[in-house]
Amino acid sequence: MDWIKELSGREREISVLVARGFTNEQIGEKLDIADLTVKTHLRNIYSKTGLHDRAQLVSRILKSEVDFWNVEYHKLMQRLHQAQDDKKNMISRLKFYYPPFVSIIEDRTSLTINRVW
Repeated sequence: MDWIKELSGREREISVLVARGFTNEQIGEKLDIADLTVKTHLRNIYSKTGLHDRAQLVSRILKSEVDFWNVEYHKLMQRLHQAQDDKKNMISRLKFYYPPFVSIIEDRTSLTINRVW
């Protein structure tokens, strides 16, 4: 993803549109710029990234998106496991400190704690 930081905002916009399958003409219409300007931006993108054509650019963008979502997935899984560990620790503490006063009903998606009087 570091290579994206080297691009200007407009170059990033154009890169994303290229990855979505837009032609130079369609990109120009969408961004209200001339086809020649789109080509100039693409040349600058290729120069800054060391890529040589549209296919390489699309491949790099898609790989970057996959890498980004893999990282996000792993972060979410870590948070989920931490929450599950926190839940287990809380249940253990409740059972230890309040065994006669607490009834714990646990299933896959929820935890119900009832006072028993």
